[in-house]
Amino acid sequence: MVMTVEEKVELAQKIFQRLQKHVQRRGSSKFSSEWSKWSMYASRRGFARALAMAKVLRDSPSLRDEPKGQYRVIAQVAEALRKELEPLAPSDLADVLGYVRWMLVAEKL
Repeated sequence: MVMTVEEKVELAQKIFQRLQKHVQRRGSSKFSSEWSKWSMYASRRGFARALAMAKVLRDSPSLRDEPKGQYRVIAQVAEALRKELEPLAPSDLADVLGYVRWMLVAEKL
């Protein structure tokens, strides 16, 4: 199934709204950076692997508290929306996650 642009934006808004509940405004620039890294990994390696990576990073003793917290949020939101995100075609997943990134950046303006 190919998603329309409207469907992609709608799903991105759903993800963004869930992220907003967890990310404070002042930390959104750093969060958007981690989101960008994670979404690029998801686009290249697939949703399931990216979710697994976020779960590893949220518990990693080698990361500082702030990045661990950001990956905790990513893992939580991705897991909550797994049924919607996992079956997406790679190009659709990349588009949706990219729209979320735009929303995170726009929020800072």
